[in-house]
Amino acid sequence: MQEPRSESANSKPDTARRILFALLAIALTGFSINLWRGFHVDEYNTWFRTRLTLGELVQNRLQAGHFPTYFALETWWVRAFGDLEVVMRLPSLLLTLGSLAILYHFLRNTAGAYAAGAAGLLFIFHQLTIWVAQTARPYAGTLFFSMLAAIAFERWWSTARRSWLAAFCAANIAGLLFHASYGMTTLAFAFAAVLSWRRHPKSAMPAILAILLPLPILAIPLLLLAKTQEKYQKTFSALSFNPFRAMNGFGSMVFGDHTPWAKDWYLYLGLILFAVLVLAAQKSFGGRKTSVSDVAPEFPIFMFASCWAFVPSACIGIGAAITGSSMASHDRYYTPALGGLISLMAMGVTHLRQRPAFRKAPHLPLVVVVLFMFPNDIAWWRWPGDGPKQMAREIAANGVPSAVAGHVHVLNYEYRGRLPQTMMNFLGMFPMEAEEELESYRGAEPIWFLIYNNKRDALDPVLKDPPSQFIVERRLVFGDARAVLLRPKP
Repeated sequence: MQEPRSESANSKPDTARRILFALLAIALTGFSINLWRGFHVDEYNTWFRTRLTLGELVQNRLQAGHFPTYFALETWWVRAFGDLEVVMRLPSLLLTLGSLAILYHFLRNTAGAYAAGAAGLLFIFHQLTIWVAQTARPYAGTLFFSMLAAIAFERWWSTARRSWLAAFCAANIAGLLFHASYGMTTLAFAFAAVLSWRRHPKSAMPAILAILLPLPILAIPLLLLAKTQEKYQKTFSALSFNPFRAMNGFGSMVFGDHTPWAKDWYLYLGLILFAVLVLAAQKSFGGRKTSVSDVAPEFPIFMFASCWAFVPSACIGIGAAITGSSMASHDRYYTPALGGLISLMAMGVTHLRQRPAFRKAPHLPLVVVVLFMFPNDIAWWRWPGDGPKQMAREIAANGVPSAVAGHVHVLNYEYRGRLPQTMMNFLGMFPMEAEEELESYRGAEPIWFLIYNNKRDALDPVLKDPPSQFIVERRLVFGDARAVLLRPKP
């Protein structure tokens, strides 16, 4: 079976290594900017779960819609190295750097040296990779295992070595056990294998079996996860969904979340630019013959990357349309599909640089795409992550308060062993439930009521207009954290 690279692709391995090391150095610098910032709300949840026993952790995570795999590993990591913000984020950083290295080699094998280098830069400056690299959550793991599965599929196709087929199977299992959203990427790889059947049935059939055979192994955790999610089920209605939400979600995956600083026109312009890149990629990589000199046409890279990028996006859009949920607006669920999307963009700029219009400036298409991403990166790098830290210091300026309510998991971390006597946790509550809990407070001491959950939260109305039995003595706002000091009326 022919290798997908000709000798010209292997003639300068030292240059390839230097390019990869340079990309990793740039990525390490960019991804490390916010490693020391305060946690955001979901990371506080991660820290809180590391305090549970293994049995409590498994039950808690299944009820919340997560497999416990990442959280169990993070628990062992915290017990070994501590729970500072930078320490808890290091596994995500390392997994993201590993994803970059794998993506580089994958595209060097299948699309050539220039596409591999371009993909590396696009990966580094994509807002979603910056986010997963700096966040103590399971999404960096899904990104890593999707990259590992992709290169294992390509190596199995090119070498017919069973070890690569086993790696493909193992990577899909591990990715799914990190987060259920990875299942859509497994489906994408299955689509790619089916579509490549006529071209190479000897490679396609075992790949399909490698996807199907683990399903009995995963059936038990999947059924447990489905059982715990019964209380979240919605009434099905195909007309309950705004199609623009799916478009906005996919647009956020393409170039990052534009909302902190721009209007929707920027998102739609990005989608147009992405469509141009996909069409350009199809020109050079869509058929058996390729116009790129240092790759052979054996592996169907354009078809594979298209399935990798678009099948999960279609699943999210259809699922949100059927259930009426907001899942399409959570761009973290698109993370496992990011490798396919960046591969398409890298192949697109590789095609454009060969066009006569760019003969004098062959790197201009890549520069334009990176610059288009950059404003979203700035918005993320300025993300106010230290609000809870500042809030906790201000609340405890005269000593740790005796009573707190709201998102108290923030103070659990910031105060550690010096916790208030009364802690009323409202995380996940509806406004009416939180108001009833506050009304049940019978202490004589003032109670701090704090929220930390993005710019808006369901409990904000209660924060703005607390129960009438309290007098509002003070209001605080630090970034995304806000609080009121409530004193019971005499």
